[in-house]
Amino acid sequence: MATLIRWNPFREMLAFERMLDDMWRGAAVNNALPLDLYESDSAYVLHADVPGLQPDQINIRFEDGLLTISVQSERPAREDARALLQERAFGHYNRTLRLPVEVETDKAEARYENGVLTLTLPKAAAAQPRQIAVKFNSTLLNAQN
Repeated sequence: MATLIRWNPFREMLAFERMLDDMWRGAAVNNALPLDLYESDSAYVLHADVPGLQPDQINIRFEDGLLTISVQSERPAREDARALLQERAFGHYNRTLRLPVEVETDKAEARYENGVLTLTLPKAAAAQPRQIAVKFNSTLLNAQN
């Protein structure tokens, strides 16, 4: 005896819609370079993960108060095999930030180590916190006692 199963066309449409959503979600590319930015009293320190790059693939520019970091990475060509899965990101990525205070760009340092770009931007002297000493007028204090 055959079992009768009720067919629901909407279930098939939902499965198809989910498949399309998954396909488009995987195709979306975010070209903003993710980074961490820290602030101390004397400097800003920025870290960005950019593995597998050479120095000529990293461009750092500071102009009109805007810091721009651009990286360009190329997908390696493989002619001896076909790709079954490609999840690593390649292409052009950039990030532009406006820092809240002036920095001394001539003293800025950039290091690239173990796939991490570290940029140190010293704050301008006028932007650094200063301690202001309080002077007491001992004559005035003694006169009030």
